[in-house]
Amino acid sequence: MRGAPLYHTLLSIENAPVVGIDRPEEVCSFIHDRITCHMPDSNMLPDLNFLVTKYQMHKCSKYWKQNIKVGKTYVSRCQFDFLRPVRDSICINDVKDSLKSCNKIYHLT
Repeated sequence: MRGAPLYHTLLSIENAPVVGIDRPEEVCSFIHDRITCHMPDSNMLPDLNFLVTKYQMHKCSKYWKQNIKVGKTYVSRCQFDFLRPVRDSICINDVKDSLKSCNKIYHLT
C-alpha cells in the first residue's frame, strides 16, 4: 500500500458551525483553527512527521499521470493537478448552487 486507504467520511463535531446555516465567516474560522496542510517539523514533532510522511503522502504512478502538450513538447503531470499550492484563505461555495449543479461546495485551488 502506498499510503492511507481512501475513505469518504462524514464527521459530526458537537457545536460546530454548519455550512449553509451559520455565517460563512464562522465556518471558515472553525476550519482555519482546526485543519492544516503543513508538514510537521521533523525536529520538533518527529513522530507526527513520520506518520504524515509514511501514511499521508505518495508519488503519482503512471496510471494517474497524463501527458499535456506545452508548446512543442509534452509534460507529464497528475490528472488531478497535485501538488496544489497552499491557499491563503478558505473559500466555501453556496450550498444550494453547488447541489443544483452537482459541484463541490469547496475549492481545492
